Amino acid sequence: ALPIFSDPVTTALSAGALAAALLVVGAASTRLIVRRRRLAHAVGERSEIGALTLSTGETVRLSSSAELQSPVAFNRAEICLPDDVVRDFAEPHQRSLIAHEMAHLERRDPAWFAATEVIAALSAFQPLVHVVVRAFRRDVELICDEAAVRRTNDQHSLISALALLAAPFDPRAPLQGAATA
Repeated sequence: ALPIFSDPVTTALSAGALAAALLVVGAASTRLIVRRRRLAHAVGERSEIGALTLSTGETVRLSSSAELQSPVAFNRAEICLPDDVVRDFAEPHQRSLIAHEMAHLERRDPAWFAATEVIAALSAFQPLVHVVVRAFRRDVELICDEAAVRRTNDQHSLISALALLAAPFDPRAPLQGAATA
């Protein structure tokens, strides 16, 4: 039999590195679960407001929720809008936001985002994983913005709608609280 060599320093460093990696993955997994529960809560009390058809022919449920702060495409065929978007935004703004979310559904982005979140949580100990995920999300949003502009042929409404959605988060914004402007 071969002799087994054990270095206590190497063993301790390896165990420490493994413990740190497991701690980071555990924290990232917990954040993922909390984000998913918040989304489920935000859309839990939604009300159906209509239906749309994707370019693939699939029917998309359109709903609204008082708990949402921005539109979201989820499941395989649902778009949920914040109640204030439905109530206060002009029809061209609503159309642009819905076109953006429909682009997410046509591209299957909710599934890609879920897979990305799981991979990021399991790879949280990698130093650049969050940079890559952030870049992926940014690029997907820009692609869907472009698709919405192509679909509606109205870039100004999309820009205005996005500014109106962002205004409540910036107290210095001139549009703050002026969703009907």
